[in-house]
Amino acid sequence: MYKAGVDEESLKLNNAGISPCVDLNPSNTIKWTSTREYYNCRGKLYELQIVRGEVNDDGTTSELVATYANIQRSATNFKAITMNVMKVTATAIVSSAPKIGTAISIATTVYDILKKVISGLSTTTTITNATAVYLLKLRSECLYVFVKYAGSLDAGNQVLAYAGNSVYFNYIASMDTNLISDLDGIEGKDYAYSQYYTSGYKEIAATNFWNYKENGSDFNCRYELTRIYVDMLGTVSSYRVPFPFSGF
Repeated sequence: MYKAGVDEESLKLNNAGISPCVDLNPSNTIKWTSTREYYNCRGKLYELQIVRGEVNDDGTTSELVATYANIQRSATNFKAITMNVMKVTATAIVSSAPKIGTAISIATTVYDILKKVISGLSTTTTITNATAVYLLKLRSECLYVFVKYAGSLDAGNQVLAYAGNSVYFNYIASMDTNLISDLDGIEGKDYAYSQYYTSGYKEIAATNFWNYKENGSDFNCRYELTRIYVDMLGTVSSYRVPFPFSGF
């Protein structure tokens, strides 16, 4: 079993050893890593334990991967520029952080696809019918930051002060329209990141801990993206972001 609180640095810091704050259940599909570092916030020195979970080397059957095959969508009588072959957005747990910035920027219209193969296509061209078949794949990674005062034991002192994730999204589609058929190899990919995931997670974790300890303030540490919303030919479907069974 992976002990989230036990590593060489913390054992050196506490000569008597430490008790782990929490255990991670074993998983053959996730690679868990844990690192420690000091962080100074508002004149106090904290010790951060940064736990990451990512897809193992195989990656095909991981609990952090979700695949959706043979998704069929259709639409009729629309202007080419107004219909999305694919548009992706995401939502987060924390109400104060609903945006993902430029993380997922996929927004491909039927016009974007058809103009590559049909000369003279106009944005106002009417498509009388279109059908598409999609393969979607989501892959996530997770990040947890525990905080305590530097030098103190983990047990009873560590606080989970930040939880975030990243989501890799890619799709492959084929499409038929009244103008042209058998359009294969339509694809796109991008990443989404929860707030502070790429930068700032140490500062927000330390700040949350400071407010909790110094001001007695409650805080919400959950910043994970939870659902991906996908617009395919005018039909919007919701897909749950893969989460680890052995997370916090």
